[in-house]
Amino acid sequence: MSMETFDPNQAENLPEIEKQIAVRCVEHAQTYWNLLEKIKGSKLRMTKYDDEIMADFEAILPEVFNDDKAISAVNEDEMKSNEGKKKWREFIGKYEKKMTRFQFYVFEIARCRRGMNDWVYEQAQKAKAVRILSTNADVQLICASTDWRIAAAAAAETMCIVSAL
Repeated sequence: MSMETFDPNQAENLPEIEKQIAVRCVEHAQTYWNLLEKIKGSKLRMTKYDDEIMADFEAILPEVFNDDKAISAVNEDEMKSNEGKKKWREFIGKYEKKMTRFQFYVFEIARCRRGMNDWVYEQAQKAKAVRILSTNADVQLICASTDWRIAAAAAAETMCIVSAL
């Protein structure tokens, strides 16, 4: 079958390909989550086109851009409507050759700029603080020991753990 006669609406989904795509999606999501744990989303610059993408997003799809609810939860029905498809194709067309996963970047840049993903960073920082406090408490308990060599070894180990965090 040539690409000229290929109809994507009639194509069957092959389970092997679907599984491969799912694995890639999970890997991508984990990488993004790890990034959000290290950098506040509102401070994150995802691409060199962030400002341009957001300006075009506001100009072409202002009803989505200006609605936090539409940014936080994508309405697939609206995107897949005839009018939605037309607007998204116009928007995406400008960036087709510049980047992949464009729709992901549009929504995540908008979410990050609104601070909607900052909670991931804040949660990770709280967890890190709890680990440090726990480690310091362990050292204090060991320091109460009469053997100074055990206390010194524990303190040295704690310094390595804290610097690794």
